[in-house]
Amino acid sequence: ILKRHNKGVTGYTKLGVQVLAGLSLGVYAKVVLGHSELDFFDLATVDLGWAYPLFTALVVTATSNAVNLTDGLDGLAAGTSAITFLALAVLLGALSPYPPDMAFL
Repeated sequence: ILKRHNKGVTGYTKLGVQVLAGLSLGVYAKVVLGHSELDFFDLATVDLGWAYPLFTALVVTATSNAVNLTDGLDGLAAGTSAITFLALAVLLGALSPYPPDMAFL
């Protein structure tokens, strides 16, 4: 800021890396693991097919930017993330067919 030289990564580069990471994860899940379905608590299942990597890229990018925005506001991303992870662990333990201690492995 002092010398007006920004040595950080541009916003478009960061967004591109996030989308690329999400697409890579989605393609890996689709091709190698064979996942392409969204399961809504065993009530409904939606097969996204090859749109699954696009959905994964959207989720990864949105989650990353949401956490960065929360952390940038007041530096409390660790606290809000911990609450979210705890809630997900409880849901996994309550809704999973596996024993409850498997949620924390």
